[in-house]
Amino acid sequence: MQNQAFIVTGADRPDGRARAEFYIANGARVMLVGADYAACRRAARMLGQRAAALDADVSSAAGWLGVVRATLGVFGRIDGVYNDGSIHDPAREAEPSPC
Repeated sequence: MQNQAFIVTGADRPDGRARAEFYIANGARVMLVGADYAACRRAARMLGQRAAALDADVSSAAGWLGVVRATLGVFGRIDGVYNDGSIHDPAREAEPSPC
């Protein structure tokens, strides 16, 4: 993983942050993306120079394109994506069906 570049969504939450820590511990560089941009910035500062944070909405194709462009601009490449980002909308949950 040395010098590879990864995008980690959900980096504002424990699972995503742990994955970012794993990548960095193995020599990679990581773009942190999450709904809580301030939490991503704090994580990036904690992880050091191999991490960057981005304020982006990955719930749309346009948002993803922005993440890809920004990551390429910062790291010059993308070697992988760990997609742990999600949107929870209780109004969209399906009603349980009868058995």
